[in-house]
Amino acid sequence: MGFDYSRSRNYKELEAIYNLWHNFSDDSMELIRKYGIDLERVQELKPTGGVKVHEFFKLLSSVVDLNLKELQESYKHFLLLFKGEEMPLKGFSFYGLNF
Repeated sequence: MGFDYSRSRNYKELEAIYNLWHNFSDDSMELIRKYGIDLERVQELKPTGGVKVHEFFKLLSSVVDLNLKELQESYKHFLLLFKGEEMPLKGFSFYGLNF
């Protein structure tokens, strides 16, 4: 039996941020509060601004406490898949939820 990333705290935090960026609702705000994510810090990020893979993980880690051990494989996969590409934070967060 393997590790289920979709049940991890990092996944849930990324999902909360993604939902906030796409649907600024009471439900998305509640998830942000539930996971103790700094709303002001999330609002400082520009979800439509283009970033490279390493910048995405760096920005994300400035908002949530990333468990790098859990995310190591995803990080390596992102680096291979999106090498040299630039994409909005929203785009990377979507792919992060669908690995």
